Amino acid sequence: MASLLSSVKLKDLMPPFRLSYGSGMNQIFRTPAPSTTLDIDILRSVIAIAESGSIAAAATRVARTPAAVSMQIKKLEEMLGRTLFERTRRGMTPTAEGERLLDYARKMIELNR
Repeated sequence: MASLLSSVKLKDLMPPFRLSYGSGMNQIFRTPAPSTTLDIDILRSVIAIAESGSIAAAATRVARTPAAVSMQIKKLEEMLGRTLFERTRRGMTPTAEGERLLDYARKMIELNR
């Protein structure tokens, strides 16, 4: 048992992202680059897309253009190196990675109220 625990590294147990909100708040995710942070507005867009199923509907909810929301998500996926949404003709649904980010995003939005 001890040899099994000694072979497990803490980094292997951590989630694959990091989220910073303001100064002094603990990071929830780890990132590929130490200086990468997620803006609360981007998290609102992620939640809106997941709940509405489309960029157009999400854009209305967050008071942005569909192009701006699409660009936010594209940059976020590139920054994290992960695909957060599956895109189909019927809309967008979160991937497993997207669901994980969505859980943390909802917590951060709730803390921000």
